[in-house]
Amino acid sequence: YHKHSQDSYRVVGFEVETYSVDKAELTFAEESCGYPSEPRPQLVNEDTGTKLYFTYSVEWGESDIEWASRWDIYLGMKDVQIHWFSIVNSIVVLFFLSGILTMIMVRTLRRDIARYNSDEKVEDMIEETGWKLVHGDV
Repeated sequence: YHKHSQDSYRVVGFEVETYSVDKAELTFAEESCGYPSEPRPQLVNEDTGTKLYFTYSVEWGESDIEWASRWDIYLGMKDVQIHWFSIVNSIVVLFFLSGILTMIMVRTLRRDIARYNSDEKVEDMIEETGWKLVHGDV
């Protein structure tokens, strides 16, 4: 915790330790739920449906960490490396897909232009096709 003012405190971090403790070793008192210093683990039997008891204890400790900087330990990056392989791989894939798209567009346009040039010679073609349908809409 961090002492914010005279009568207010803020939790700025915590740690959790888990224990598997045999029920027979637990002491259920009103003020605490203690367990021995070296608890015996609780064995779980799948056939009988063993009940597991969940408990926790809290130990408070004062810290110099302020509320505004409580996430710094998690957000700070250690050993920062640039992943060159991933960057180069992404660029190669980008160029590859762009090349495929360019080839498709060029082939389609060449075929359309060749068809339209041959269509101009034929006078019986009344209906326009392809991009000629939308040339006046733009």
